[in-house]
Amino acid sequence: MGVMLQAFYWDCPQAENREHQWWTFIKSKLPVIAQAGFSALWLPPANKAAWWKSMGYDPY
Repeated sequence: MGVMLQAFYWDCPQAENREHQWWTFIKSKLPVIAQAGFSALWLPPANKAAWWKSMGYDPY
C-alpha cells in the first residue's frame, strides 16, 4: 500500500511565487517527499485551462 501526497493547494503557484514553475518545483522536492514516505503525488491536471492562472480544473 502507498501513501499519496496532495502536492498542491488552490492557487499555490501564485501564493508561493512560482507561477509557471510548480511542476519543476515539486520535481526538485521529490527526494524529500520520497524520504518522508510518500509514494504517489496528486497534482493538478496537466492540460490547458480556460484561465491562464487556473489550477487546470477548467479545461477547454
